[in-house]
Amino acid sequence: RNLERVPTSEVSDVIKRFPSELLPRANAFLEQLRQSDQNRIEMIDQLVPMVEKASPERGREVYFSIPAACSTCHRVGKEGGVIGPDLTTIGRNRSTQDLIESILFPSASIVRQYETYVVLTTEGQIYSGVVVRETTDSIEIQQQRGEPIIVLREEIDQIKPISASIMPTGLDKYLNRQQLADLIAWLKTLDRDTPN
Repeated sequence: RNLERVPTSEVSDVIKRFPSELLPRANAFLEQLRQSDQNRIEMIDQLVPMVEKASPERGREVYFSIPAACSTCHRVGKEGGVIGPDLTTIGRNRSTQDLIESILFPSASIVRQYETYVVLTTEGQIYSGVVVRETTDSIEIQQQRGEPIIVLREEIDQIKPISASIMPTGLDKYLNRQQLADLIAWLKTLDRDTPN
């Protein structure tokens, strides 16, 4: 499972039932989760005050830039893709902390209708993405890149949800802290039906 989706307390409860010979490895994994949680908290704590002084104008440029590629999947007003949630009014109901977490740790909280599924066909093909349309005969899957793929139901061997977001992680590797703060500052301005 994706580390961003596993609550540390849940793992801790499970580890208590492990045989004693597995405890050292299990405890090492638990420590890795705790460190991941701590790193996430520290990164959010560092970015929150930066957002207050950030530039929404520069943030808009970041949003539509190639390194961020946000607009490839997300729509704001009439601009952008439709793979991920529409962000036109995201600033209305998401806090600064929520926005930071959604960007840096996208698998931590996934909007229900944007859950990722893995489809295994009877021919052994594997597709993963968001199910964007279903009929009685087929499903349409939007993968991270490219056009949606239509898979006939008679060709599906298995379909199951996975706990990872289709949104790529690691945006903080392509953008510096100031760019991230600017991006979030701009997203916070998106609280009207028509963005500026």
